[in-house]
Amino acid sequence: STLPVVSGVVLGLLLLLSFGIDWDNVTAGGTIDFRNRLTGARLLQTHRDAYHYKWRKPEPPELCDPYNNLALPISRVTVTPTLLMLNFPLASLRYRPAQHAWLIAQWLLLLGTAFLWMRALPSTRLRWLWAAAVTGFTYTVTWRHHTDRGQAYVLILFLLSCWTLIARHARLGNSLWGGLVAGLLVAVRPPLVLLVAPFILMRRRGQ
Repeated sequence: STLPVVSGVVLGLLLLLSFGIDWDNVTAGGTIDFRNRLTGARLLQTHRDAYHYKWRKPEPPELCDPYNNLALPISRVTVTPTLLMLNFPLASLRYRPAQHAWLIAQWLLLLGTAFLWMRALPSTRLRWLWAAAVTGFTYTVTWRHHTDRGQAYVLILFLLSCWTLIARHARLGNSLWGGLVAGLLVAVRPPLVLLVAPFILMRRRGQ
């Protein structure tokens, strides 16, 4: 009976170690893909065009993305206004604390996604295998690159998982919550309407 306890402690320690590696990488690196979203959120808050803005003195340094190419007519912001607005809580922070706050958020979103699917698994054995797989994933190059660059794909994965589980639920399948999550998902990543719309249409026809 001590095996689950030992396994849980081992997986927990491995997750903490992996988080520590990510923390060191983010501290040492520039999190270049996160910077343009943070400056873009600040630009929206000050009623500027985040998609064409080019920083020049004496503009506030908080609006400067040093990776922006002044020779191009557009900025490095390539995400939707919705995703920029989701960064509003971080926009008031200095860049270093905002980096670490987004790293913590990425981990919470990953663990939240893992928890949602773990609850859907039918057996304890599968849950342990899933926990081990998620722990192993945090040691892959894919995850290291995601956290080091400050990407937001884990947010999309979390929203997609929430919507999938709600849509499959017998009672919540046609609820307001499913529509809200689907709308937010498409607003964050518009091409996902091609994935969401067919399922909604099939469900309506099934009724």
